[in-house]
Amino acid sequence: MVLGQVVGILDGAGQIDFLVVYGRAAREGADVANDVDLYFEAPYLRDQLQREEAEGATAYHAYGWPSGRLLLNLRAGLGFSFGLIRDGLIFVDRGPYREILAAIDEERLALAPGESPDKPRP
Repeated sequence: MVLGQVVGILDGAGQIDFLVVYGRAAREGADVANDVDLYFEAPYLRDQLQREEAEGATAYHAYGWPSGRLLLNLRAGLGFSFGLIRDGLIFVDRGPYREILAAIDEERLALAPGESPDKPRP
Protein backbone atom coordinates (compact mmCIF):
# COMPACT_ATOMS: atom_id res chain seq x y z
CA MET A 1 0.00 0.00 0.00
CA VAL A 2 1.33 3.43 -0.90
CA LEU A 3 0.54 6.75 0.75
CA GLY A 4 -1.91 7.73 -1.98
CA GLN A 5 -3.95 4.58 -1.35
CA VAL A 6 -4.12 5.32 2.38
CA VAL A 7 -5.26 8.88 1.66
CA GLY A 8 -7.86 7.44 -0.73
CA ILE A 9 -9.18 5.08 1.96
CA LEU A 10 -9.48 7.91 4.47
CA ASP A 11 -10.92 10.49 2.05
CA GLY A 12 -12.61 8.32 -0.54
CA ALA A 13 -15.94 10.05 -0.01
CA GLY A 14 -14.35 13.51 -0.04
CA GLN A 15 -15.69 14.39 3.38
CA ILE A 16 -12.60 15.21 5.43
CA ASP A 17 -11.65 18.84 6.13
CA PHE A 18 -7.92 18.31 5.76
CA LEU A 19 -5.25 15.63 5.98
CA VAL A 20 -1.56 16.13 6.71
CA VAL A 21 1.42 13.83 7.00
CA TYR A 22 3.60 14.72 9.97
CA GLY A 23 6.52 13.35 11.95
CA ARG A 24 9.64 11.75 10.52
CA ALA A 25 7.98 10.87 7.22
CA ALA A 26 7.16 14.56 6.68
CA ARG A 27 10.58 15.79 7.76
CA GLU A 28 12.78 13.20 6.05
CA GLY A 29 10.55 11.39 3.55
CA ALA A 30 8.29 8.36 3.66
CA ASP A 31 11.03 6.19 2.16
CA VAL A 32 13.27 6.90 5.19
CA ALA A 33 10.61 6.44 7.87
CA ASN A 34 9.37 3.01 8.92
CA ASP A 35 6.02 4.53 9.78
CA VAL A 36 3.91 7.30 8.31
CA ASP A 37 1.74 9.39 10.62
CA LEU A 38 -1.36 11.12 9.26
CA TYR A 39 -3.65 13.61 11.02
CA PHE A 40 -7.05 14.54 9.68
CA GLU A 41 -10.25 16.23 10.78
CA ALA A 42 -13.77 15.53 9.59
CA PRO A 43 -17.21 16.90 10.46
CA TYR A 44 -18.71 13.42 10.81
CA LEU A 45 -16.33 12.39 13.62
CA ARG A 46 -17.64 12.77 17.17
CA ASP A 47 -14.51 11.44 18.88
CA GLN A 48 -10.98 10.39 17.98
CA LEU A 49 -10.63 7.76 15.27
CA GLN A 50 -7.44 5.78 14.99
CA ARG A 51 -6.68 3.51 12.06
CA GLU A 52 -3.55 1.54 11.25
CA GLU A 53 -2.55 -0.12 8.01
CA ALA A 54 0.70 -1.94 7.24
CA GLU A 55 2.40 -2.72 3.98
CA GLY A 56 5.70 -4.54 4.15
CA ALA A 57 8.07 -2.63 6.41
CA THR A 58 5.93 0.54 6.44
CA ALA A 59 3.12 1.15 8.91
CA TYR A 60 0.55 3.90 8.40
CA HIS A 61 -1.01 5.48 11.50
CA ALA A 62 -4.01 7.71 10.86
CA TYR A 63 -5.46 9.85 13.63
CA GLY A 64 -8.77 11.55 12.96
CA TRP A 65 -10.51 14.16 15.08
CA PRO A 66 -13.74 16.14 14.91
CA SER A 67 -13.55 19.37 12.93
CA GLY A 68 -11.93 22.22 14.85
CA ARG A 69 -9.82 20.16 17.27
CA LEU A 70 -6.43 21.27 15.95
CA LEU A 71 -7.34 24.95 16.28
CA LEU A 72 -8.62 24.37 19.84
CA ASN A 73 -5.35 22.68 20.75
CA LEU A 74 -3.31 25.48 19.17
CA ARG A 75 -5.27 28.06 21.16
CA ALA A 76 -4.48 26.02 24.29
CA GLY A 77 -0.77 26.18 23.35
CA LEU A 78 -0.31 22.40 23.12
CA GLY A 79 3.08 21.42 21.75
CA PHE A 80 1.95 18.52 19.58
CA SER A 81 -0.27 20.86 17.60
CA PHE A 82 2.56 23.29 16.90
CA GLY A 83 4.82 20.41 15.85
CA LEU A 84 2.13 19.19 13.46
CA ILE A 85 1.88 22.66 11.90
CA ARG A 86 5.67 22.97 11.68
CA ASP A 87 6.23 19.57 10.06
CA GLY A 88 2.94 18.86 8.31
CA LEU A 89 2.77 18.15 4.60
CA ILE A 90 -0.71 18.94 3.35
CA PHE A 91 -2.33 16.25 1.19
CA VAL A 92 -5.96 17.38 1.43
CA ASP A 93 -7.34 20.78 2.43
CA ARG A 94 -10.85 21.95 1.76
CA GLY A 95 -10.16 25.28 3.48
CA PRO A 96 -9.97 24.64 7.24
CA TYR A 97 -6.19 24.03 7.36
CA ARG A 98 -5.55 27.29 5.53
CA GLU A 99 -7.89 29.02 8.00
CA ILE A 100 -5.91 27.51 10.91
CA LEU A 101 -2.67 28.90 9.48
CA ALA A 102 -4.27 32.33 9.22
CA ALA A 103 -5.58 32.10 12.81
CA ILE A 104 -2.09 31.30 14.13
CA ASP A 105 -0.87 34.57 12.66
CA GLU A 106 -3.93 36.72 13.35
CA GLU A 107 -4.37 35.52 16.94
CA ARG A 108 -0.61 35.32 17.59
CA LEU A 109 -0.96 31.79 18.91
CA ALA A 110 2.07 30.45 20.77
CA LEU A 111 3.24 27.47 22.77
CA ALA A 112 2.12 27.38 26.38
CA PRO A 113 4.88 27.52 29.00
CA GLY A 114 6.56 24.13 29.36
CA GLU A 115 5.23 22.82 26.04
CA SER A 116 7.46 21.70 23.16
CA PRO A 117 6.60 20.96 19.52
CA ASP A 118 8.93 17.95 19.72
CA LYS A 119 8.36 14.58 21.33
CA PRO A 120 10.00 14.24 24.73
CA ARG A 121 13.34 12.51 24.44
CA PRO A 122 13.66 9.18 26.31
